Amino acid sequence: KIVDHKIHAAVICNPHNPCGRVWTKEELLKCMEIFERHHVYVVADEIWSDLMINGSQHVTVQSVNEYAKYHTVGMYAPSKTFNLAGLIGSYHIIYNDWLREIVEKESSLSHYNSQNVLSMYGLIGAYSENGEQWVDELNQVLSDNVNYAVDFIEKNFKGCTLAKGTQIPPTAVNALHQLRLNGSIIFICTGRPYHYAYRHFYRYANGFITNNGRYAHMGCCEVLVNEPLQKQLIDTVIQTVTPQACIHFLGVEHGYFIGDQKKYEKDCEKYPDGWLLYGYHPEIPVYSFDLSYDRVDQITTLQEVLADLCVLNPHGPHPSCDVTIAGFDKGDAILQVAERLGVPPENTYAFGDGKNDRCMLVKAGHGIAMGNGDPDTKAVAEYITTSIDEDGVANGLKHYGLIP
Repeated sequence: KIVDHKIHAAVICNPHNPCGRVWTKEELLKCMEIFERHHVYVVADEIWSDLMINGSQHVTVQSVNEYAKYHTVGMYAPSKTFNLAGLIGSYHIIYNDWLREIVEKESSLSHYNSQNVLSMYGLIGAYSENGEQWVDELNQVLSDNVNYAVDFIEKNFKGCTLAKGTQIPPTAVNALHQLRLNGSIIFICTGRPYHYAYRHFYRYANGFITNNGRYAHMGCCEVLVNEPLQKQLIDTVIQTVTPQACIHFLGVEHGYFIGDQKKYEKDCEKYPDGWLLYGYHPEIPVYSFDLSYDRVDQITTLQEVLADLCVLNPHGPHPSCDVTIAGFDKGDAILQVAERLGVPPENTYAFGDGKNDRCMLVKAGHGIAMGNGDPDTKAVAEYITTSIDEDGVANGLKHYGLIP
């Protein structure tokens, strides 16, 4: 299109307005490589760059390579972040002297872009240390608001699925896309129930292994693994754990909660409306359970009393954990799914980072630990890739020659 339409200049909105997409360095670099081949100049509108939601990182267009630095007009203003519209406080950053002279000449012709006293001190105040602190707090408030809105919409408006934050890095998304184009079959393996896995990751996989291996589903209706918990085990867990912890028994169509009713009412917010029931419901098939408790250190005692039944996988700094029940785990599920699909075990590859992923890495044909993973998980891996935020999925797949 650049050649056909004789394009000599391009505009990049970074982050994008209105969708808020924060472009990665890799994406910007690909753009600039194309622009360099065709000698295209760039106007980078980066007026929204201060507002980064859920820990996103802004990369300035001019920083990605030398061509970008000297062929890009970077445009900024405090007006969006600090609500200073009307003070005429916008400015540009241009490293190319010749290009800067052209921009300054053209912008001066309107006789409008002259800075005044109010705009000058507004800009100084905005970019002071106090302003920086305020922006950090603003981003946290905006992130909380976005997360609340996403959770509310997904809970109350059936059929709506929204992306939140950067749950899967763009490089991982691209790697998975390449993998599927190559004919590979992708399963997301998680301790979460099926509804959660499908809602958040349906774009990226052919199927899901959920509930720490006891349920697997592919396509619209094909169940590949179906290993519900036996009533005797459920009764034993209830008798052993309560009242030390609350129990979330997780099924497919529904789950149920054993514990304090006030905590149940609060925890209902984490699930689709009406999905989590209160009290014991033996008629509902369940495949795994999570535990929630008052203090993080309680997991040690709970692991001791449940040692013969399961392994607890803590949820980071939160006083909760998911559970891998002895007898059938994610690794067993991978082998069963592979057999059902006619895939030789030696052609299975498993990525993992948590304690409940060790079984996958041991039983799959090739076990790959993420660089940011649990030390014990790394110890059993065949290969350790980089962290999830350092292209770990893509690098692991490239190591085995699964993507170029």
